[in-house]
Amino acid sequence: MRPHRGVWLLAATIASLALVGCALWPPRWAPRYRRPVHYERIHVVRKGEALSTIAQRYGVSVETIARRNGLKDPDRLSVGQRLRIPRRDALAFLQRAPRARYRPKPNRPARPPKPFLWPVRGPVIARFSEDAMEPHKGIDIAARAGTPVHAAEGGKVLFSSAGPEGYGKMVIIQHRTHFVTVYANNLVNLVRVGDQVVRGQKIAYVGNSGNGTQSHLHFEVRYENDPRDPLKVLPLKVLPP
Repeated sequence: MRPHRGVWLLAATIASLALVGCALWPPRWAPRYRRPVHYERIHVVRKGEALSTIAQRYGVSVETIARRNGLKDPDRLSVGQRLRIPRRDALAFLQRAPRARYRPKPNRPARPPKPFLWPVRGPVIARFSEDAMEPHKGIDIAARAGTPVHAAEGGKVLFSSAGPEGYGKMVIIQHRTHFVTVYANNLVNLVRVGDQVVRGQKIAYVGNSGNGTQSHLHFEVRYENDPRDPLKVLPLKVLPP
């Protein structure tokens, strides 16, 4: 992978493949599934550490750490104290993406010109969440390891390599609109940066290369780097590509 060629647009996730026949919404949660954690880490305070140095180490503000941990006096830390450190958005670099030609009508929700394809067949085992404590910026779709992953829409591959921590092997596709889709936790990526792919094309195989507890596809849909609920831009029925 050559991050300088398109590392500003993470694409992954609405796609094609589907539940066979006329399966409707997949079930909300699968039993014994533990959702991968992308949202924060734990720091144990050491002797002589100040909150400012901890914040600088992780690239977040003092105010953010203090607010997340309910610290009334940020200057008073105890050795051994456990601090929750919110992670920066792993895909924040997408803010540098070039402008797309498509623009939605004013005061209308941004939607692709037509629904994306489901990338794989399988139940949704973790849904999109904007919870401040445990955000989940996409959906997780359970599937056997080795199941083909299909592009939700045609576009240009901007990223195909190991993603940020917790994402595993990942493919990002930029579409002609302001949308990008992200396909993560892959076993193998089948495309390279710069490749042009068509709607429904096989781009990867499902795996468990991230930090989940079972094989699944982590799928994200973003509009100008703003995470969107993939279920709102996917068809109700999962149809094959």
